[in-house]
Amino acid sequence: MKSIVVIGNGPSMKKEYLQLIQNSGVPAIGMNAIYRLLRTYGWFPSYYLCFDASVTESHKDEFLKLIADESNGIDKFCFYKVNFKDFEPNDRVVLKEHPPNFKGQKFNHVTTGTCAVRFAIELGYDTIIITGVDCNYKEKVADRITLPNTRATYKLTETPEKNPNYFFDEYQVVGDVYNTPNAPYHRAAWQELSQQVPSYGVRCIQTSPVFNIPGFESLDFKKAMEKYAKG
Repeated sequence: MKSIVVIGNGPSMKKEYLQLIQNSGVPAIGMNAIYRLLRTYGWFPSYYLCFDASVTESHKDEFLKLIADESNGIDKFCFYKVNFKDFEPNDRVVLKEHPPNFKGQKFNHVTTGTCAVRFAIELGYDTIIITGVDCNYKEKVADRITLPNTRATYKLTETPEKNPNYFFDEYQVVGDVYNTPNAPYHRAAWQELSQQVPSYGVRCIQTSPVFNIPGFESLDFKKAMEKYAKG
C-alpha cells in the first residue's frame, strides 16, 4: 500500500489535521492558496498544484517563490503550461497542457481537486485519502468586480470577513482573482472521476461528511488516517 493525502481547502478540512498529516509521515498534496496558511506552520506537503488558470495567474508570484525555495520540502509542483510559458520545466516542476492529461486518460471536467487525485495516481499512489472536498459553495463571499471580457471571473474588492467556502478565513484576500465556485461543475468533475476510479485500480477515500457523490469509499478522516496512512 502506497498512501497519500489530498488536502482540499473546503470547510471539512480542519487545521488540526495538518499536524496529524505531518506527524504521519505520509506524503500529501496541497493546492491553490493553502500556502498562506502553511507558511505560518513552517511545513509544506510533498506536492503542490493548481489547475485553475485564473487562480494560478493571480498567485503566480507566490508560486514562483515556493518553487525557488528548495528548503520548503516540496518535491514536485504541477501547473498549466499556459501560466508558465517562459518557464523551463525541471525535476520539481511538471507543466501540463490545457486540458491536462494524466496517464493518457481523457476527461471533460477539470478541477484542481480531481487533478490532484489524478496526479497522485500518476505518481504511483494506490491509496488516496481526500479531505476538505465538499462541493458545497457559497457563490459570493465578499464584494467583487467581474473582470473584462469574462462572464464568471472575479476580482475581490474586499477581504471576506468570514469565508464559508474554505477551512481558514485568510484563504482569499482583497485583490485575488478567481472563477465562480460553480458547485454543479465541481460535483460533475467528481462524478466523472468516480466512474473512472475502478479502471485505475486504486482506493479513494472521501472523508467529508457532506460529500454525497457515490463511487468513493467514505470514512471519517481520523479513522482513515489510522487505517490507511502508511507509506
